[in-house]
Amino acid sequence: MDRIRRWWLPVLALVLAVTGGLLLVRAEGDLEREHVVAGGVPLDVVRPAGSPPGPGVVVAHGYAGSARLMAQFGDTLAARGWTVVLPDLDGHGANTRSPTDLQYDLDVAVTHLRGLPGVDGSRIALVGHSMGAGAVTAYAAGHPQIAATVAISLPGAAPIPKDRPARLLLLTGGLEFPAFRAAAEEAVAGARPDRRAVVVPGVEHISVLYAPKTHRLTAHWLGPGDEPLPSPVRRLVASGLLLLGLLLGFPAVARLGVGPLTVAYAGAAIAVPLHLGFTHAVPVGVHWWALPALWAGFAVLGHAGGSLRNDLIGAVLAVVLLTTAAVAGVAPGFILLVVPLLGVLMVIQAGLSAVLRARAAPAWVVALTGSLLVAWPIATTLPLA
Repeated sequence: MDRIRRWWLPVLALVLAVTGGLLLVRAEGDLEREHVVAGGVPLDVVRPAGSPPGPGVVVAHGYAGSARLMAQFGDTLAARGWTVVLPDLDGHGANTRSPTDLQYDLDVAVTHLRGLPGVDGSRIALVGHSMGAGAVTAYAAGHPQIAATVAISLPGAAPIPKDRPARLLLLTGGLEFPAFRAAAEEAVAGARPDRRAVVVPGVEHISVLYAPKTHRLTAHWLGPGDEPLPSPVRRLVASGLLLLGLLLGFPAVARLGVGPLTVAYAGAAIAVPLHLGFTHAVPVGVHWWALPALWAGFAVLGHAGGSLRNDLIGAVLAVVLLTTAAVAGVAPGFILLVVPLLGVLMVIQAGLSAVLRARAAPAWVVALTGSLLVAWPIATTLPLA
């Protein structure tokens, strides 16, 4: 019985991690994938197996996103015969270009797409989310040769001309802030007849990217087809299982010894699942400088906690203060979208710290281990260009 109690958690952790890893491999499917850099812009290219002739589409991510965040759209549209190009926009993902020029990024992506063998240059479409939705809509309005555009969670910063672009679909999550729905309704009101606004129920600003209805509507708007679409959440589920397995394995790693091993393990536990199944999580450019700075800041907070109770109180206070600041206009409104994730990361930090304190780990090990898990996603995803 003692042996069972000792080993059930490590075994469960291993099963979850291996399952998640295998599902991530399986999610790649039989599509052809390539990563290139054109004009300084990193591009992920996804094509149907055999690269048959057909239309092409550029998919642009939103603020603090990356090409990897939109990978499920590559899967969906390639399954319908489209060649898909997903750029890392300036200051995001692996793109270190500065200053920001999103129209340049899209022009590079469209030009590269048109130059690929078999791509029908007269059937080029655009898809974008949030910041990317605004960028693709503006690009399509200035380039009438774009056949169709899908704008997901379009911000209301700039009005859209009523006569262009052609074939514009605006998707909004039912749980998003009212301003997003208002922007879509304004874009449709009095506009050309080939423009439509649809609310995707039950999802907010990020989960709208994984809603099956979002993918069905996007694929149908660009071109009807009867090919089955892959599940848009398969990478997310796989990376979640991998993350959960790695976190549950932390107590077993801590038994092997605390110190550099636990610090490195905590970093890998968040960075590997995040990068493989969610978004770009490898530091580039100035992000290498941001990582140690944020790590040190969260380490100070972790050291000041001193107990699980205090760590959890700190997490709650951080969420409340940041939310209040964003609502009051003192901090950017974007914080409201990421504060829940920060709260979850700080709770995980508290859990890892509790495991280390139970093993009488030195205070510096406790502080550096949990804080790296919080600092890594922030340092690698927030645009700094």
